[in-house]
Parts: sequence; C-alpha cells; structure tokens
Amino acid sequence: MKRNKQIRCAVLTLLILSSPFARAAWTYDCTLKNGDISIRGRTFTLPPSATGTLWMGTVTLNKNRIIRTNDSQSPGLPAYANDEVIRNNTRYSFVRAFVNQEGGVSYIGIWFDADRMSTGTGQTVLTACVYSTPGTLSFGSKCPVNYTNDVIVTETTGNSQILNTLVYSTLALNGVTSNKATPLDFPVAPPDEFQDHTITWTLGPVTYIQGYTGSFSLQGDLTTESAQPWPSVTCTRKATPVKFILTPDTIDFGDVPTGSSQILTRPLSFSIVTAPTILPSATLTFSHADSDDGKLALNGGRVSFQRVSDGMSARLNEPLALTGKNMDFTVFLDASTARAGQAAANVLVTLTLN
Repeated sequence: MKRNKQIRCAVLTLLILSSPFARAAWTYDCTLKNGDISIRGRTFTLPPSATGTLWMGTVTLNKNRIIRTNDSQSPGLPAYANDEVIRNNTRYSFVRAFVNQEGGVSYIGIWFDADRMSTGTGQTVLTACVYSTPGTLSFGSKCPVNYTNDVIVTETTGNSQILNTLVYSTLALNGVTSNKATPLDFPVAPPDEFQDHTITWTLGPVTYIQGYTGSFSLQGDLTTESAQPWPSVTCTRKATPVKFILTPDTIDFGDVPTGSSQILTRPLSFSIVTAPTILPSATLTFSHADSDDGKLALNGGRVSFQRVSDGMSARLNEPLALTGKNMDFTVFLDASTARAGQAAANVLVTLTLN
C-alpha cells in the first residue's frame, strides 16, 4: 500500500505540501452473482381423462443457509452481525412457475408476489397468470380474480399426458440484481481497516415446493432445489488510507550567496497520524528525476535529506526503512556550485506499507 505526498524544493525556499486523507466508514461494495435461477421441477403424468389438483407451491431461499465461505482477513471468524446485513438485504425481484405438457402446447404460468415471498409475510400470493386455450389439458381454475394457488388440471383427449414444471426466479441484493455492485454498510469493523478486505457469502440453493393431489403420478408436497453454482455475494472494501504529515509545511533557506561554502540546514519532521496500532514494515522514499548521487540537483546546488536518529541519508529514489511512526530529518542545502537565481522542484514523498 502506498501513500504519496509532495515536497516543493528550491535553492532558496523549500515548500512542503501535505493533503489529509479522510477516514473511511465500514462501507463495502457488494455484488450478487448467479442470482438468475431456473429450477427444473418434477416430471409427472396425468392418466387419460383424469383430473388432478396442482398446488403451484412456493419458492424459498433459506437464509439460515447463507454462510461466509471466504474472508481475506479472518477466514475462521465465527458468525457475526455483518452476516445479518447480507441476509436482510437479499430478496426476490421476480418469481414465476410454469407447468406445461411435454411436447405439446398446453401450459399454465403464474407469477408470485416477490415482495411477500421475500418477507415471508402471509401465504404465497400470485400476482398474474397465463394459460393456454383448452386443448390437451384443461385448467379448471383458469386465472380467477383471487389468483388461487391451486390449479385443477384435466386431461381432455383420453390419452395419458406427461407434464413438466419449470421455475424462474431472480434474486436482488439491496434492490440490485446480479453482477452490479451496490454499497452496503456493515456494523462490525474489519479486523484490519488498513488492509483491503474481501468477504464472500454463499446463499445456498433456492427451493421450490409443489403439491400434487388427485390422479397425478406424484402425490403430496415435493421439494426441488436449484442446481449449483448457487448464488453468492462478494463484498470488497479498500484499505483506509494511512495519513502522514510533514512538518513544517514551508522550509525557507533565505538568501544564499552563490558559491558559498556554508552548508545550510533546516529541520523536517515526518509523522504518521492514522495507521494500524502495530505498524507493519514500511519504507519512505524521496523521489525526483534530477538526482545526482542520491541528492537533488537544483540549479547547480545540491539538496539532501538525512535522518537525525542515526545519520542515515535518505537518498533520492531509494526506499528508507521506517524506524517508527515519527522520524526527524535534517534538510541540507549545498549552494557552493549553485548558479544565480531562484529555482524550484517538486519532490515526491512515498510511504509504502509492506
């Protein structure tokens, strides 16, 4: 992870510019995958001229089966409040069941109330229904005003018929369907906010329950689960920026006679103000294209940086190991070979956490 600052350098004046970083909240970008689900339900038969009552059923996502399968920071972390955020924000946006005659044109299709199904309030409610005109199969209930969930099916041609069930459903996360990111706020902080964090939840299968009575070859309520890959949610968060400051923000060498053999010095302090409690190994780099033996070549003069604690030179374009969250430097100006006039340069300061 790298964080950059800029230093304004001059033979006469050294300006240090520092811009703050804001602390991020626990907001993650989350994406639902494989949320468009189709379930091939049961295949069943209806004898010649027989009648059966088909309960079109209900589609469910067991939220207790929503589990974290990957966590880049805490793979062994037990269940916690962030899991509930995923459970509470996963809903249906579309559910339809379709029963048809195999190889024929007779069918009936219904749409479930996705909101009622998502919240689990009350019985399953239908919002729309379509059916074929009477032919091989007759649907006794048609599509009545109250959209009953029970459909009476009668074989009308005197031949045994094979029927199939198909279910289509679309999940949404925070109102957003598959493969589109949506922000979610989590109540629990990441174990290490200064590192990128990725979490993946598997939502488990979508379950379709359908009921058969009368002359159908199947009887009772039967359950079919969607095939893998099951829907999943992946949430990512970028690391909180590490904030550091350089003090003072202006270093002024004043008027310096060209050719002077006197080496001028000014203090410069480096401090990390937002960082992990235990700072990982890190380096600080002063960078500029006009480097001469690790020093800044500026209008014939030389500007260099040296750490106070051990006298270690901070050579341009070379990383210097961090010894703590605070380091003091001395900035040296050698104007013995400088030409007349004022000159300036921008020196980039980069903090790298390993």
